[in-house]
Amino acid sequence: MVEVRQLQGTGQVEASIELLRELIGRGERSGEILFRYGRALAAKGYPGQAVWALDAAMDDPDWLVPASHQLAMDAARSENFDLALNVLDRLRNERADSHDEDLRARLLETRVLLKSRRAYEEALDLIEPILDDFPDDEEAIRLKAVALLGLKQTDEAYDLIREAGIPAADVGAEGQAEGEQALDLDLASDSHEAYWCTVRASFKREAGEPQEALQIIDECLEKFPTSVDLMNEASSIYGQLGQFDRILEMLRGAYDEDPKGRATRNSLVQHLRAIGMEKEAESTLRQALDDRGNDEMSSPFEVAGVWVDLGGYLIEQGRTEEGIDAFDEALAILGDQVSPDFLFRHAEALILVGRYDEAVAIADQTPIEVHRPMIRGRVAFERGEYAEAIEELDRAALIWPDNAPTRYYLARAAEGVGDFDRAIEDYRQAIRSDPTLAAARQRLIRLHLAEGRVRDASTIHYFTSALVKSQPSMELRLLAIEIEARLGRAPDLSIAPEGDISLLELHRRAVKSLGRGLYRRSGATVAQETLEELGGAVERRIKGFFYREQVEVLLGANENLDEAVSIAREALKELPGHVDLTLALGRALAQAGVDLDEAERSLRMVLESYPEEADAIAAIGDLAARRGDDGAAIEAYDEALAFVPDHWQALLGRTDALIRGGREEEALSALRTYVDRLNPYDGRAALYLARRLGGEDATRDQRIALARRAIRFGAGKDALDFLISLDPAAGAEYGIRPADPALVPTEPPQQSS
Repeated sequence: MVEVRQLQGTGQVEASIELLRELIGRGERSGEILFRYGRALAAKGYPGQAVWALDAAMDDPDWLVPASHQLAMDAARSENFDLALNVLDRLRNERADSHDEDLRARLLETRVLLKSRRAYEEALDLIEPILDDFPDDEEAIRLKAVALLGLKQTDEAYDLIREAGIPAADVGAEGQAEGEQALDLDLASDSHEAYWCTVRASFKREAGEPQEALQIIDECLEKFPTSVDLMNEASSIYGQLGQFDRILEMLRGAYDEDPKGRATRNSLVQHLRAIGMEKEAESTLRQALDDRGNDEMSSPFEVAGVWVDLGGYLIEQGRTEEGIDAFDEALAILGDQVSPDFLFRHAEALILVGRYDEAVAIADQTPIEVHRPMIRGRVAFERGEYAEAIEELDRAALIWPDNAPTRYYLARAAEGVGDFDRAIEDYRQAIRSDPTLAAARQRLIRLHLAEGRVRDASTIHYFTSALVKSQPSMELRLLAIEIEARLGRAPDLSIAPEGDISLLELHRRAVKSLGRGLYRRSGATVAQETLEELGGAVERRIKGFFYREQVEVLLGANENLDEAVSIAREALKELPGHVDLTLALGRALAQAGVDLDEAERSLRMVLESYPEEADAIAAIGDLAARRGDDGAAIEAYDEALAFVPDHWQALLGRTDALIRGGREEEALSALRTYVDRLNPYDGRAALYLARRLGGEDATRDQRIALARRAIRFGAGKDALDFLISLDPAAGAEYGIRPADPALVPTEPPQQSS
C-alpha cells in the first residue's frame, strides 16, 4: 500500500488503479484498498464503476466516513439523489463519532435535497440547526437562501444573503444555485450595488414575478447602465416579457455610454450575432479597432484586446484563417506579455486549420500546466493518433477533471481505439460538467441510438441540469424526432429554424429524421406505409419530402426497388418538377439498375439547382461504376465526399472502385478513417472493413474487434456469422452454443453493400 499512497499522493492515479486491481484480485480487500480504488475510479471519470468498492469500504469502521463522503458526492454529481441520501442516512446511523460535527456530510445532504427539487421544506429544516452550530458558514447561508427561493420566499432569501455580507451565488428557477463560487466583488463599489440589483431582480424573475423584476431592472439600469451582469439579467426579463427591441436598445445605449468598455462592447457584439446582424457585429469590432488605434490615450493592451476579440469573432463565424491573422496582430503587440489564456485560444485556432506543429510549440511554451496536455491531446486526436491523445488528455483530466472539452475529446479518442464503454463514461462526464456542450450530448445520443438503446438516448436527450439552463440545438431537436418515432410516439415536427438554414430545409431534415426513426423501429415496409399515411395530411409545400422519404427507406433496405421507382414517378405527376422527387427518382433508378440514362438526366437536373447535393453526385458515381468507368466514378465520389465527408454511399462506392483498380491500401485508409472517426457507430461499415482486412494473426484480432463492433451497432446476423467464422467460441457470448470447429461455416463472401 505504500506505493499506492505515493502514487496517489503525486497524482499518478492511473498507475495506482492497476496496483489496486492486483491487490483486490489477490483477495486483499481492506477498507483503505477499496476506498482508494473507488476514489481513483471516480477521479478518472468512472463513478459508476466505483460504487461497489466504496460501498464495500463503508463496512470498515475506519473508512466509513471518507467512503461515505466520496460515494454520496459521486452519486450527487451523477444526480442519483436516492443513492446519495441512502448513503448519508447509513453514515448517520453507523458512525461511531458525532454526526453533528460532520459539516461536510450535513451540507451535502441539504444540497442533495435541494438539487432533487422536491424537498425544499425538508432542506430548510436541515439547514436551520446547521446554522445554529455553524452560524458563519457561507455555504450554509447560501443553501438556506436556495431553500427559501424554492419555497418562493424571494424577499426573505434576498435579505438573508444581503445581510450576511457575502456575495451570493446566482439562483435558478427552482432554487438551484448556478454557481458555487462567490463572486469577486469590491463590496464598497458601484459594481457591488449593481450586483445586488441583479440578484434581487433575478429572484423576482425566477419566482414568476416578471413585472416586479422589470421595475427593479429599470430603476437599476438608470444608476448602472454599463453593468454587464445587470444587462444580462435585463435581457432575460425583457425576453420573458417579449420586449426584445429593448434588449438591443439597452446594449447600444450602454456601448454609447462606455465606448471603451470591452465587456459592454462584447455583450453588444454577441447579441447582434445572435439575432443575425453579423455585419453590424463585425463593423462594431472594426470600428473599435480604428478608434483605439487613433486614440493616443489607448494603451497597446487595449488595442491588442480588440484584435483578440475580433479574432475570436471571426473564428466563431468559421473564418478561421482571418481570425488567426487577427490573433497574430495581437501577438505582435503583446510580445512576451501575452496571457496564457490567449495562448490557449491561439493554439485552438491553429488546430482548427491544421497547423499542428505551431500549436504544439505553444504547448511547449505555455506556463499553465494543464494547457500543455490539453493542446497536445487535441493535436494527437486531429492527427488520428488516438492512443496518444488518450494518454495526453488523461493527464489533463487528472489536473482538471471537470473540464468538459477534455472529456469530450477523451470520448472521441476512445471511439478511435474502439473503446465505446469508456467513450460513454466520458461523454456523460462532459455533459455533467457542462450541460450546454451540445456536441457531447449529440454524439452520445447517436451512439445509444446506433446500439438500439433508445430509452437511454431519450434519457440523455431530455436530461436537464438544475444548475445551468440551455436551449437544445437544432441537431438535438432533430434527434428528438427520431427518438420519439423509435419509441412509437408521435414526434413534434415543428422546429423553428436557426442560423442560415431555411424553414423549408428544416422541414426536409425533420421528415428525414422521422423516416429514419420509423425505419429503425419497424422496418422499411411499415415505415413507407406510415410516411404515406402521414404525407396525405400535410400541406402541399412539404408533401414532396414525405414522398421522397418513402423512397429513401426502401432504398436504404435495398428492397422493393420497383415500388420505390413507382412512388417517385407517381409523386412527380402530382408535384411536377419537385427537386426532391426528381432526386428520389434518379436514385431509385440508379439503384434498381434500370433506365440509367433517365436516372442520369434526373440527377443532373437536380445538380443544376443544387450543385452541392451529395446524394445526387454519389448516385452519378454509382452510374459510372455500373458502366465500368471507375475513373469517373471515383471522381464523382470524391466530389460528394468533399461536401459530406461521412457520406456512406459515396465512400462505399469509392472503396470498391479503388480496390478494383488495385489501390486497396488507399481505399482501406479512407475506410478506417470513416470507421474510427467520421461515423464509428456504423455497424455495416465496421463489418465491411473487417471482411476486407487480411488474415494475419494481428489483423485477426482487429477483425474480431470490428465484428463485435458491427454486432453492437446493428449489423445483425451477418456480423454474428462472421464473428463465429473467426472465433467459434465467441457465439456463446450472444447465446449461441459453440459449434464443432469443423462444422463452422467458412467466412461469408465479401459484399459491396
